[in-house]
Amino acid sequence: MIREPPATDNDLKMDVVAWRAFDDDRGGYVNLVGQCATGADWEDKLEELNISVVEDHLNWTVSPIRFFATPHVVPRQKFRRASKRGGIILDRPRLLELSRHSQLESQTRDEIEDVVSNLY
Repeated sequence: MIREPPATDNDLKMDVVAWRAFDDDRGGYVNLVGQCATGADWEDKLEELNISVVEDHLNWTVSPIRFFATPHVVPRQKFRRASKRGGIILDRPRLLELSRHSQLESQTRDEIEDVVSNLY
């Protein structure tokens, strides 16, 4: 940590932090930082997560990739602009695709698909 964030920053809008390590354990991992929004106002939240602000407090060797997850379907005509604002977009179709290719146990994967498919 470079410096402690002010208490008013809470979680710096980070809902998910994940990384892909390598067997050699030398660092320099693929880092992912995500914001999630389930409400109808998801478009208003696309820019809440600011990697520059996060990097002021965390010292990654490699800057993280930002993503935005929502159970809504982002329409094709809005997708490019949403990606510019929010990073990699993981909307409902992409979340379902990822769940099919994940290494989760099949029961867990089925439960996730059930919840996501019934949200909206």
